[in-house]
Amino acid sequence: MPTIENILIIDDNPHIRSDLCEIFILEGYTVYSAGDGEEGLQKLAENHTDLIICDYNMPKLDGAGVLREVRMSEKTAKLPFIMISGTEPPESTAQYDFIFMAKPIHLDTLLRTVRDF
Repeated sequence: MPTIENILIIDDNPHIRSDLCEIFILEGYTVYSAGDGEEGLQKLAENHTDLIICDYNMPKLDGAGVLREVRMSEKTAKLPFIMISGTEPPESTAQYDFIFMAKPIHLDTLLRTVRDF
């Protein structure tokens, strides 16, 4: 099983995005970030990514749209994907393999989840 080294964080809230980036950088990960789903897919295409952490409620392209695009690409279909949201994920995501974490996020749980991949 490959080790997680490079994480893509996609969240439209700049404070949450910044905090998550800082935490994972301090933990020794290489982190890329994006403020919406479209930018996230662009960063994914430009950088080697081992894991995606993505907010659900975002403008332009929401987390479900990002998840769908990631799973449809042969290159990224198997990437571990953690969706974070204050609301339950939509039924349309049920067919895809991902982990859902409710906000507020417990950082210990998130870090443990990432380490377990």
